[in-house]
Amino acid sequence: MYLTISRVVTVITLAFAPAAIAHNSYVNDIPNGSDFRCETCHAPNGNYADFNTFGSAFRTQMNLTDPPSTAGIWAAMFEADADGDGQSNGEELGDPCGIFATGGTAARSTDVSHPGNVQSRSAAPNAPDTDADEISDACDNCGYDANPLQEDADQNGVGDVCEAEVPVCTCTGAKADAPASAVLVGLVVAGVALRRRRR
Repeated sequence: MYLTISRVVTVITLAFAPAAIAHNSYVNDIPNGSDFRCETCHAPNGNYADFNTFGSAFRTQMNLTDPPSTAGIWAAMFEADADGDGQSNGEELGDPCGIFATGGTAARSTDVSHPGNVQSRSAAPNAPDTDADEISDACDNCGYDANPLQEDADQNGVGDVCEAEVPVCTCTGAKADAPASAVLVGLVVAGVALRRRRR
């Protein structure tokens, strides 16, 4: 009898082992997922059937595909605020711009907070932010000049603050479409020719 029960326990254990391994691998689908490991998605009570708000959202997003897949989950979840604490999932997990790819590295690995715990908040949710305009560098259209509104009148991806004004040629007699350097060369040549005539 003991041998039979032992075999049953072994078969049951092996039957559920791939599921446990698969779930553990989800940490690679979440930026800084290894910081909280399974508790990124599950309640901290040790019962892994209980999901926190982030885990529920992750599971719902995963089940939108048939068969269920983690592909594209982060792109769909980074802007959401699963725990309702006022910081997006991306801001809490170090990827406020949503550029993380499975198995990759997040923009920030410090000051990470828990996306499924309303009392856990990042002190610097937009870091790295070189120009301190509260827009993370990876999605800032002008990373070295503060421009919190991200204005881009010509919609070329470069913020208006960063675009240098092109000097307008006010030279007399120059064609409107002539490059400024050509006009300058022409003036120098004309000056040399005029000087030779006077001698």
